[in-house]
Amino acid sequence: MKQKFDAFTHTTNRLEALYRHDESFRQQLDQYKGFYIAKFWDLITSEHDRNRFVERFLEAFDSQFFNGYFIATEILHHEETVMPNEWFQQPSGTIKEQIPGFIKRALGGEFDEQMKTTLSQRILSWAIQEFEDIRPIINQAYWEIVCLGAEQAFRDEMFERQVEVMEEQEIVRGALHRLDDFYFVDPQKYFAPDQKSAEMEIWSLHTWSAIEALVSKVGELMIINRRIIDADSAVNIRLYLKSTIHDNERMKIVEHVLYQLSQRLNLGQEHFMVDIAIIEDFYLLTSNAVSVTE
Repeated sequence: MKQKFDAFTHTTNRLEALYRHDESFRQQLDQYKGFYIAKFWDLITSEHDRNRFVERFLEAFDSQFFNGYFIATEILHHEETVMPNEWFQQPSGTIKEQIPGFIKRALGGEFDEQMKTTLSQRILSWAIQEFEDIRPIINQAYWEIVCLGAEQAFRDEMFERQVEVMEEQEIVRGALHRLDDFYFVDPQKYFAPDQKSAEMEIWSLHTWSAIEALVSKVGELMIINRRIIDADSAVNIRLYLKSTIHDNERMKIVEHVLYQLSQRLNLGQEHFMVDIAIIEDFYLLTSNAVSVTE
């Protein structure tokens, strides 16, 4: 008789193995934790309060990440789930953008009950009593961490099936990233390709689908590479970012873009000229109206 699949034991064993043996996984997890902890610093200003909060939030992070991995594992191994290998061949950013919707649809009416663990709910109750206006930020962080845990489960499923991502063909090769994918620069934001010519690429910056927003666009990147016709020219980068993006996140986006371009174009960062503008919003001009772009 076939033994029933135990999603909890599977999740425990896989995550323990990753923690122990996968240095890149541990580094990525540390980056995630640092990113979300920084979200609270405008609300929590004293060093004493920050230390208290971080200690508890890190417990909640691990609990939510485990929960996301567990939920995705249950879904992937459910008898009614159909996930062909072709789905896992999609580039990683494309898969990540689909995960929040996939999890929400699968949980349906049980979403609110299953999204938070008992430990995370207890820490949320403590934080609400200690810090004013923290509830929406921590709830959003909890949901995104669940999605990050689910993403890891999908990655491991892909590895288990021995499926490889579609190779990047020359026709979809961009200066920043492959043009058939979304390029995540932090856990919450990604660049999507808009236009490409011989000398120029335009990418729009969007928030992850885990964030509910009427307008997802929060930035735009223009890459002008005249070195194709003049090897002595600089690569011009024009980056427009909405003012809603925090200062420390803006600088990390710039650093990320510069590093990625230098790797993809095989150039030192001294060959890049960067212009950055902070704007209030993006607007679409039409013949009879002005509207905020999506």
